[in-house]
Amino acid sequence: MNAPPTPSPDSRPSEREQQGTALRCKEAELGRLAEHHNREEFFKQILPLIEPLKDYVKRRLRLVYLDLEVRTPVETTGDILDRVILKAYAEFRRKPMDLTLEQWLYQLADRILQSYIQRRKGIDARRRSLETLTKTELCTLEESITADADGEPWLVEDLDDAEIE
Repeated sequence: MNAPPTPSPDSRPSEREQQGTALRCKEAELGRLAEHHNREEFFKQILPLIEPLKDYVKRRLRLVYLDLEVRTPVETTGDILDRVILKAYAEFRRKPMDLTLEQWLYQLADRILQSYIQRRKGIDARRRSLETLTKTELCTLEESITADADGEPWLVEDLDDAEIE
């Protein structure tokens, strides 16, 4: 007996392709739920289908935080994803007909991420870092301050008199 050939790993649909297929199958149902203001069921239906979108948002946030474009991380992947889903629910009737649901969700995610990044960059630019403030304060002192090997602050003139233990 010959067994049917098993598909190679390359021939299996990727997670993203599976997401696209699942979203296409559910698009009409999701539209009906949004139209009938059934938010809870809309969320239940869409959440299992957006794992690749979640990974995309996570990667984008990680890059922004690692590149220090945003120095103070305020929102998490879940926060951004929640905003995307809420916006998709609220604006489902206005989804462009020439876009698939998957494409539209990625566009929404991009817009929300860009808005968040720009807002945080503006806030971070107005902040003065603690290190800058410390350096500024130290420069205004008449005495010179340094740190010993343990990181404890010392006046430079007292450092010579310090006991070595």
